[in-house]
Amino acid sequence: MAILDKIKGQSRINVNEVIDILKNELKVTDDTIEKLHYSLYATLQLILNKTNRSYIIEDMFTLWVDMTKDYWFLNGYNKTCNSSEDEEQIDKQDDEGLKVKRIERGDTNIEFRDSNNETTINGVTYKTGTIEYDDDLLLNKYLKRLYKFRLLGNKRRW
Repeated sequence: MAILDKIKGQSRINVNEVIDILKNELKVTDDTIEKLHYSLYATLQLILNKTNRSYIIEDMFTLWVDMTKDYWFLNGYNKTCNSSEDEEQIDKQDDEGLKVKRIERGDTNIEFRDSNNETTINGVTYKTGTIEYDDDLLLNKYLKRLYKFRLLGNKRRW
């Protein structure tokens, strides 16, 4: 639980409340709670680095929860950690991941593309669980909200 202690040390927010909310919304089991802790820590570091703060404040509660949810989906943890789904749902999801890429007329040639490692968040489609994923995608999405909490010291500039 060393990672949880690090999170609590850099937060003025009730971390257990954040974890409970995310466990319910992301359907995290006790077996995969460790990945949730690492996701919380990763988003915490992104927030602190972008806002030039040493700890996260109470007003950043929803920002932290939203960023952690998006981080969870962008890394594909929702597909690897939710083991409570039965096989029929998994097969159905595999079929839903196939999208038509191209249809030709004449000899009727249909080409499919696999979209299993894509997720759509607020109308924007991202590649998930691949090398194409970058933390900058997440930061750019929340840039305006992060800048509201940015600290400007004597030597720090925009």
